[in-house]
Amino acid sequence: MNSRRLLLTAFSVMVAALATGVTYGAWSIYQRLNPRPHTFPIDASAPLTEPLAIAYARRALIAEGINAPLMKPVQYWPDSQFKDTDNERLFARNRINPNTGYIIWNVGRHVRIERVDQQVTCRVYTPK
Repeated sequence: MNSRRLLLTAFSVMVAALATGVTYGAWSIYQRLNPRPHTFPIDASAPLTEPLAIAYARRALIAEGINAPLMKPVQYWPDSQFKDTDNERLFARNRINPNTGYIIWNVGRHVRIERVDQQVTCRVYTPK
């Protein structure tokens, strides 16, 4: 009788541990695919330039707790293949909607930036 109670307790603990592991795994995947937005106000007359996009992306990284002193944006293609006319090498601007784009960082993250009216929304992603 005592061994039956011990087996039942061990089985219950194993089921609880498995449920916790599955829940944590699902939550981790959800967080990776749907990062929280960081919203900042912007002057309505100011265009979303590359330096401004870099500044907002850096603020979003810091808000995520990534405050590496050596974090720098990375060019999204090398100089030898550079064909852009507006000299943007760090902010990969969406050509259909020029108020959106992304910046790749040397800390293993990239930041998607979107400007809507008087606010800029940044989301920090971890590439695969």
